[in-house]
Amino acid sequence: MVQEVRQTIFRHGLAFYGTLAFLAGFLGARLFATLNPKVVVVQNGIHFHHFWYGLVMVIAAGWIGIALSNVWLGRNLAIVFGFGAGLIGDEVGLLLTFGDYTSNLTEIFFVRVYRSGHTGFSLGL
Repeated sequence: MVQEVRQTIFRHGLAFYGTLAFLAGFLGARLFATLNPKVVVVQNGIHFHHFWYGLVMVIAAGWIGIALSNVWLGRNLAIVFGFGAGLIGDEVGLLLTFGDYTSNLTEIFFVRVYRSGHTGFSLGL
């Protein structure tokens, strides 16, 4: 009984998928923005940063994950959630400085997230 409860509540494999997807989203967005700085999505004079796409992905994956319980769906939602969090994480420096693209806060954020995750994995959390 305890084993069943532990397996249904604590699904550590999903954290691994989410972490890999976060790294892919963050590094992919950083690489794309570095290689293609002139490529932007503008609609009616509004510049849509990839923060908004990431926010939609995180919200949708979170709500679907709460509403439904399926192993296959859980893995995919963890990947979508992690990728969206990576897109949001890439924009942290821009969001905190209100538009300063030359700020290095994004790199500081990434290093902190990586170090805290590494520490958590090392401690077995």
